[in-house]
Amino acid sequence: MLARDASQISSSRRGTTCRPLWEIENTRFGFHYTGIRKSGEGFNARLVPVFLPYGRIIPLPGFWTTVMEVPMDDEHTASYLVDASEQAPLDVQARLRRSGFTAANYSDNTFKATDVNRYGQDRQAMRQKRSWSGLDGLTQEDAAITLSMGPVYDRTAEHLVAADAAIVKLRQRLLESVAAEESGSDPIGLNIADLSGMRALDQDVATRDSVSGLTESHARFRA
Repeated sequence: MLARDASQISSSRRGTTCRPLWEIENTRFGFHYTGIRKSGEGFNARLVPVFLPYGRIIPLPGFWTTVMEVPMDDEHTASYLVDASEQAPLDVQARLRRSGFTAANYSDNTFKATDVNRYGQDRQAMRQKRSWSGLDGLTQEDAAITLSMGPVYDRTAEHLVAADAAIVKLRQRLLESVAAEESGSDPIGLNIADLSGMRALDQDVATRDSVSGLTESHARFRA
């Protein structure tokens, strides 16, 4: 985790063990995955739905963010982040601050930093231990990591670990969609008209077995 600021981490996950167990289940919209951590006398569970071909919902303190990574061509992707909340007031400036975007690195809806300026990384803040990553926000961190890989990355050389389980599942489901399309069938998620029951959650539960109850809102989407 590259979070510069602990306030970006859900309060329910502070004090939990860092290494989660993963539960991943296929759904008609794609899949959802749950990271389960020991927390005090119980467990913390963080459920993230991934809806194909390019979206996911991330639970955050007081609100959730729907992220859509839309390919523009072979070397460019447009990222859309939509915040929503049932209680907290939301505004664009708060989103930009949370993302780590300023006039120096963001304009015209485009992240402007490059490898020439280390994507805006503050090495002095890192040396002074004021920042672990040297970057100001979660979105800036994600963008810096993604761009530093280059336009086309040779994934045959990558080394996946247990924490990449959701990435492996995404690739499997995308390939399944390609195979379905090539055989004349519909790709995954195409004919779901209503996704309003799809939820992202980050909450504490009393027992390990009770984690499965978090996915009840997705019962109608089970594959």
